[in-house]
Formats: sequence, structure tokens, C-alpha cells
Amino acid sequence: MGQLLQLCVNGAALGSVYALVALGFILISEATGVVNFANGQFVMIGCFFGVTAVMQWHLPIWPGYAVALLGMLGFGAAFYALAYRPLADGATVYQQDGR
Repeated sequence: MGQLLQLCVNGAALGSVYALVALGFILISEATGVVNFANGQFVMIGCFFGVTAVMQWHLPIWPGYAVALLGMLGFGAAFYALAYRPLADGATVYQQDGR
């Protein structure tokens, strides 16, 4: 009976992660009108930050979460500044020219 309960809790936890990733896909898709599959890559990079903090650096779970959040904050800011913003600026110039 205990094993069944553990399997149900594990299934609910994994399903919650899948639901959050799906909500991210839907949010980006509805906001931009384009399906962005790079969203999954962002999730994986966050997981790598968390696993590295906990397994390699031997941090407890909560400080490991904090390191993962800070790492994703830095990665998101770098992605915005280096990739997204230059492409968005180029798209507005393209639309203004009418070509």
C-alpha cells in the first residue's frame, strides 16, 4: 500500500512539471503567435543549474533552488540582451520599411 501511495505522489509531481512546461508553451504561443520550442531548452538549463548546485556543489535543496533561480535569471537576461532584443529591433525595422 505504501508503494502505491509513493507511485501516486511521484506521478502527480511529474505531471505537475509537465503541466508547467505545457503552460509555458501556451503562454509563449498565445503572446507571440509562434510556437517556440526553445522554451523546453530553457527548462532543461534550469534543471542543469539545480542538479549542478545540489549534486556537484553539495548544497542543500533550498539553496540549490536559489542557485537555479539566480542562474536562470542571468541566463534569461543574457538571452534577452544578446539574442531576442537584436532580433526584435530588426523585425521592427523590417516592418517599417514595408518590405
